[in-house]
Amino acid sequence: MAPRLLTVECGIIQEPANCGSIGGQVRVGDEVTLCMGFQPSNGSAANGGKVLFRVKVDSFSKLRVDTLRSLMGEVWSPLKHKYSSMWVGLNGRRTIGQHAGVVTGPGTCNATAALQGDPGKRCYGWITHNKPVITEDFDLSNGLTAIVHLEKGVVNRIVWDSSCNLCKARSTVVTCLHDRTDIVCPGGEQCKDCYARIPQNGCTSESEVCAPHVYVAWLGTDRMGTPMLSAGSVLSRFAEGSLAQFGDQLYEDIQELGQSCRAAERC
Repeated sequence: MAPRLLTVECGIIQEPANCGSIGGQVRVGDEVTLCMGFQPSNGSAANGGKVLFRVKVDSFSKLRVDTLRSLMGEVWSPLKHKYSSMWVGLNGRRTIGQHAGVVTGPGTCNATAALQGDPGKRCYGWITHNKPVITEDFDLSNGLTAIVHLEKGVVNRIVWDSSCNLCKARSTVVTCLHDRTDIVCPGGEQCKDCYARIPQNGCTSESEVCAPHVYVAWLGTDRMGTPMLSAGSVLSRFAEGSLAQFGDQLYEDIQELGQSCRAAERC
């Protein structure tokens, strides 16, 4: 069985700011404001922007920014660089990941410090974790999934669920790529995700496959103690065969994008 999801479209990009305030308890079915943030791959969130979505707690959702479709296929520029990496935020929290650091005291880990000397002082702590949206080679992210962890209805953390289930058996058109960070994924592996190579100048305002998007699921318990169920729908939980239709559709969409681009003599 393939996952069921709710697609939420949005096109209003706002100036960057905190995504809500830390705290506040939610329950299953509540509507909350979730942020899909963008920033330069080597810059700060202050130089980016964010898009706000209204989603329901514990719904497996696909958030899509349609107004960036054309930009994704354009030649590299300062404007495009502004949207080259992505984060997801809610209630004062944003996507984080585990990073190797150094023990600096009892129960204290400096996750950004470089280990020197005693390997016994190595530790792992949380730091912000952004994902590439589009690379200089025109590889566009597909299948990025963020999981919101709740503890009695309070957002504890938001982490990426790195997976290449959509592109395990594909060519260089749709492939699995390292996310260019030092974040450590489960099993001590590099974090990798699925990317589709779009043709330069190949995207238009009608090219749905070019819209930056992210899937969102939930884990933990709400303020009433009710367990979240939507995390069972994330792409990494399904066997490759169950996602064949999604992978095949993505491959066909990218191939059709290239054909349309050549027919219109844009590329």
